[in-house]
Amino acid sequence: MTTRQTFQLTIEVSARSANNAIRFIRVFYNWALIKKYINHNPANDVGLQKEDKETFEIFTDYEIKSLLNAPKIRTYTGRRDYIIMVLMIDTGLRVSEMTSLIRGDFDLHYRQLNIRAEISKSKRARIVPISRTTANLLQDLFDYIDVTEDEPEEFVFLTQYAERYLFSHLVF
Repeated sequence: MTTRQTFQLTIEVSARSANNAIRFIRVFYNWALIKKYINHNPANDVGLQKEDKETFEIFTDYEIKSLLNAPKIRTYTGRRDYIIMVLMIDTGLRVSEMTSLIRGDFDLHYRQLNIRAEISKSKRARIVPISRTTANLLQDLFDYIDVTEDEPEEFVFLTQYAERYLFSHLVF
């Protein structure tokens, strides 16, 4: 007589990960329904997990002022970092979007940024307004790095070696 052993593997995943897997399985079964490989989508019988609402802590006014006072704006890198922080506060841009900005994305006369679809997380282009203060700071940066409207493909945020400032350079 042989005994059969069973093993159970338990992997803990977040509710969001489980829900994503359920959604992917539903899509697969919906495809199978359309192709008439099956008559019923069994994944429709599986309910989604309750997800915790995500919350995050926001900076206090004091913390924001401390951050803005940290860069030494007498140096190029300090000035650049200060303008990056001001731009993030003013627009809510994602870091990856901001470090992908080129000169042609800025219209300082109308005080707006064009976020191109290829750099947007949602893959949708959008126009983002900027304040007069931010526009003035950006103009100062353009003058400092000597990039003009005639050079629309030039990246705006550069390293101290005049190379494109990448997302991986930012440390928070």
